[in-house]
Amino acid sequence: MSTKILSGSPESENIDAKLRAWRQGDVALDVDWFVHIANGNQLLTDIEVEEREIGAVTTGAKGVVVVSQTCDIVRNCLKRPFVQVARLVHMTNEQIGGVQRLERPQFLLIPSIVHMGLVGDIDQIMTVEKSIVADWTRSPGCTNDTERRQVADALARHKNRPALPDEFAKVVSPLFDRLRNQRKSQNDEGRAIRALNQIRVTAQPDWSAPEIDLHFWFILGENTDPEIEWEKIVEGWIVRLDGQSGFRTFSGAAVELSDMTADEYVNSDVWDLDRLSSIPS
Repeated sequence: MSTKILSGSPESENIDAKLRAWRQGDVALDVDWFVHIANGNQLLTDIEVEEREIGAVTTGAKGVVVVSQTCDIVRNCLKRPFVQVARLVHMTNEQIGGVQRLERPQFLLIPSIVHMGLVGDIDQIMTVEKSIVADWTRSPGCTNDTERRQVADALARHKNRPALPDEFAKVVSPLFDRLRNQRKSQNDEGRAIRALNQIRVTAQPDWSAPEIDLHFWFILGENTDPEIEWEKIVEGWIVRLDGQSGFRTFSGAAVELSDMTADEYVNSDVWDLDRLSSIPS
């Protein structure tokens, strides 16, 4: 028989004290279980099932990452009694590279454990009482504010992805195939693809217009090879776009993030390559 935890009691103060150091992006590698709500386990074909109840399936796990905001984690456990966590899954180095390039927004890169081949699967989230989390072993997921912002941005991007027209996928499909097929090439184009930090696209006048002009921003990462002829490379990418009804013109530019104005960044959308990707999850 459980005992209710009261405000100001030693139990609640102990829980709050244990969670005070936790931050969004922290991981618990000692958690070897995860709970899904499933229909007869029909969709969990790649997960080893350990225990099943009506509607609830307990599976094995390689750990979890906390996705709740830090301010909610450290608040009084009686006012905010729950924490949300995502399941850690294993990925190959190639798949992790796709996450780093913002091609797979389903997955969350945690800097401190990326060397272990583990990432958070944001499509697999469960809610846990803080009294349970208090007994977990915390491992910091980030070491500085830049990494913490990257984790927060990845979580926000997963929920805020724009609903782009279906025709857009047809437009960019040939370019996507080119980027995927040439990524490992040791020529200028392969080096250019690997140098990209992200790809953003601006629709003018907007995505709901009957006729749309598309501009692609190929944003460069750090330490880009200065010998790459970016204008020529981008021109070769743009001509691969497949004109569809409703899309009028295409243009593009390779830029550093600092080259974009705030207005240009805010009014552009990340090209969600994950939606077109054929790489297995």
